[in-house]
Amino acid sequence: MTKQTWIVGIGLAMVAVIEVMAVGCKDDDNGTPAGGVSGELAGVWTALMGADDPADPDFVIVITIGADNTFSVTEDGVPSDSGTWSVSGNQLTLTGLDGTMVFTYTVSGNSLTFAGVDDSDDTSIVFTRVV
Repeated sequence: MTKQTWIVGIGLAMVAVIEVMAVGCKDDDNGTPAGGVSGELAGVWTALMGADDPADPDFVIVITIGADNTFSVTEDGVPSDSGTWSVSGNQLTLTGLDGTMVFTYTVSGNSLTFAGVDDSDDTSIVFTRVV
């Protein structure tokens, strides 16, 4: 394991612990259990980008999706965007500092796929649930 891989791993673990403490999934604002779309999407998700070799990706994207309809994104541990999210059908809308982005999404087990990346229907990003 390279030093860079080890540092990225430690950084992801720290992000995951902080987000679990901050986001939580027990209750929403009115005391009802979180569930539905929020429960399905809420969590910390990672994607290894440019990863011909998963042990040595070009960069790592971490998106934290809160049950309170907020999100944050880091790239290699550096905050890159944050804001709010909403869902209509299978369309996920992220409204943040970088503007509004709309993706077709699917969740299957511990995988979250964003399709329509870069306004192209054939480009997608697959994230893996960390928490």
